[in-house]
Amino acid sequence: MKFKIEVERVDGDGRHWEEYDENIDDAQKWAEDIIEFFNGSCRPGETKRRLLAVEVLDLDSIKDDTWSKQHATTLTRPQG
Repeated sequence: MKFKIEVERVDGDGRHWEEYDENIDDAQKWAEDIIEFFNGSCRPGETKRRLLAVEVLDLDSIKDDTWSKQHATTLTRPQG
């Protein structure tokens, strides 16, 4: 599913949209969970965020797995 979320800092500054393409069923729940995770992992001086909106862009979009080995050790080791 391709979707975007609108977030802002809890101090009211920095409102913006973030676009995602994830293999999920519920964009609203995913967005709430990711903001909760972000807020729970803030370091001192970082400002928490709040979720303002979720907009689904494409229900059928499937994120391609583009992962590949990059580190020389895992590229050359037989068990890597």
